[in-house]
Amino acid sequence: MTYNSIQLLRGGAALIVVFHHFMQIFYGFERTNVVGDFFSDFGGLGVDVFFVVSGFIMTHIVINKEKTASSFILNRLVRVVPNYWFYSVVVVVLGVIISMHSSDVTLTSFIQSLLFIPNENPSSLLGVFPTLSVGWTLNYEMLFYAIVAIALFIFKKNTKAVFVIVAIVLLLIPILNKTIMSGYYRFFLIEFILGGCVYYLIKFNKKQLNVGVLILSALLLFLNLHPALERMLVSFFIVMLFVYLENGFKKEIPFLKSGIFLGNISYSIYLSHTLVLNVLFVLFTSYSGDINSYTDISIFLFLTVLFTILISYFSYHLIELKTSRVLKNTFKKYES
Repeated sequence: MTYNSIQLLRGGAALIVVFHHFMQIFYGFERTNVVGDFFSDFGGLGVDVFFVVSGFIMTHIVINKEKTASSFILNRLVRVVPNYWFYSVVVVVLGVIISMHSSDVTLTSFIQSLLFIPNENPSSLLGVFPTLSVGWTLNYEMLFYAIVAIALFIFKKNTKAVFVIVAIVLLLIPILNKTIMSGYYRFFLIEFILGGCVYYLIKFNKKQLNVGVLILSALLLFLNLHPALERMLVSFFIVMLFVYLENGFKKEIPFLKSGIFLGNISYSIYLSHTLVLNVLFVLFTSYSGDINSYTDISIFLFLTVLFTILISYFSYHLIELKTSRVLKNTFKKYES
């Protein structure tokens, strides 16, 4: 089943992240107006929504599509890696041409980034961030995928057991916060569980619903003392609302067609937008000096969105679709 509501939500979340980083460059999230207030408080919410959506989609996939650990992890790698590696190489090349954080990249940090290993970025402008800075979220994603794959390998077709074990492991990771998992843990891992809860709450009958309610209740008790409770719950209810209203999202409506289109290319939007922002900023400042007027800023924003969507459209079709298709067919040949 294709969820139009989820695609629409992913497209919207991707644009929120673009605006979030745009505001960061120009205003530093100053609370000088309504826009500044909104992006100071909720600008990063797009990432939280992405994590909840990911938990929802992975639960759907495990229950309805992929029943083996090998097929699950293979399809996740084929989906995530090619585009991420492509944009990681692009940001290194750009770092040679223009001054940006990737100008300080080292071979070690680059390899760690490609392998989704959290590491201290060589740039003094960043902390524990990969070479392509937005790739920090993929470190969480890959950890989540690995835990799901291990649970699938152990419990195979018992999908409820897979969900419960994954939820328990993700909740236990805070215990390891100051040991081997210190590079991973923040509240984002919990949002994957919330996405799985959305799936159980929406899709299953009363008996199966109890599993989702039980996990969700335990989560709410745990989150009660967590400083990020508001962001997690807002993201949870946003995803819940969109999925609940699925029947109202029809492709025939022009606005929704655009939203679904953005949802399809949302991964490429997420990976490419900071590169577009950096290049445009260098070009604008080289040409006109400071960007102060609302006209200049408006033009900058328009060009950022335009070029991000154009670049994302091509990388979606050329890398996400074609490359992943070639890789899947190659792996199938070896399996047979």
